Amino acid sequence: MRILRGLFLAVLQLALGGTAAAASDTTIFVPSTPCLTYLNYATKDAASPNMPEARSRVISAMNIMKPYMTEFASLRMDHMEMLMAQITQSFFIRMELECRSHPDQPLSEVIRKVGNGIVDNVNASLAQSGDKRHLPYPAF
Repeated sequence: MRILRGLFLAVLQLALGGTAAAASDTTIFVPSTPCLTYLNYATKDAASPNMPEARSRVISAMNIMKPYMTEFASLRMDHMEMLMAQITQSFFIRMELECRSHPDQPLSEVIRKVGNGIVDNVNASLAQSGDKRHLPYPAF
């Protein structure tokens, strides 16, 4: 009977999306958050409207990126929504790769490195297309 009860509780936890401890984890990211912590949550969190804690963590990471996103938004180009979506996706992909290479670094250092690299790529694309605009590295 204990085995059946244990199995029932385990299945119930899976059906409800985890344990109460996991559901109440309100950790958010700040500039000093180590990359290892970011990576642990990146693999654990599921993007879902039923996971407001995960959504809060993504928003907190985007808040750290905000100086860069503001610079990119200043371009005011055609298809701006699509461009910003691509830049945001690139930012998160590069950030994860950089964090995997340097798990001990704080997010602020990784975001600065990744953001500056994306600024360089955007500036190179602008120059190649004949656009005279040049984005600076934002104050971070």
